[in-house]
Amino acid sequence: LLSGFLENLKGLGINFLGVQPAPGNARGGLTTIEEKSLGTIAKAGKSPIQGLIQYTEKPKGKGLWLMIEPSLDVESMTGLAGVGVNVIVMTTGRGSPCGNPIVPVIKLCGNPKTCDWMAENIDVDMSPIIKGEKSVEELAEVLWLKMKKVLNGEKTQAEKLGFNDIAIWRNTAAPFQYMHCK
Repeated sequence: LLSGFLENLKGLGINFLGVQPAPGNARGGLTTIEEKSLGTIAKAGKSPIQGLIQYTEKPKGKGLWLMIEPSLDVESMTGLAGVGVNVIVMTTGRGSPCGNPIVPVIKLCGNPKTCDWMAENIDVDMSPIIKGEKSVEELAEVLWLKMKKVLNGEKTQAEKLGFNDIAIWRNTAAPFQYMHCK
């Protein structure tokens, strides 16, 4: 799957390293695809990766799966909705104000400036971890409770603000989006 993806990029004349990190990531301080990848790995947790799937392809079983996707907020959320996820947990360092008309989007942010500046767009403020005020475990519990509430009908900030964006990816340069299926 991965080698086919890389061949596709090569055939399109796309330098994968030349398009990553995305401009918003660079403005947020990331300088390399390796830095961006470390963030992805950290957010994925400790579950073993079960495999790779194409954009909108349903996973073949339980566990953590990587989906080839464009690393663009709206297109990535559309792909996850196409897979059939029940909720999207989106991390944003710059406060991306988007949502999805099919699946609720819970936005997390750990950037203290963004959490202050765009508080109305953020569902769970993770900046106390960065500030040393709370542990990852404490805020994981906050996120878990928020997910339960949203899955039981509570509106996310994106839903309250009317953000319901959708765009279908045309399968060009992309890293991976992960999902954990139960």
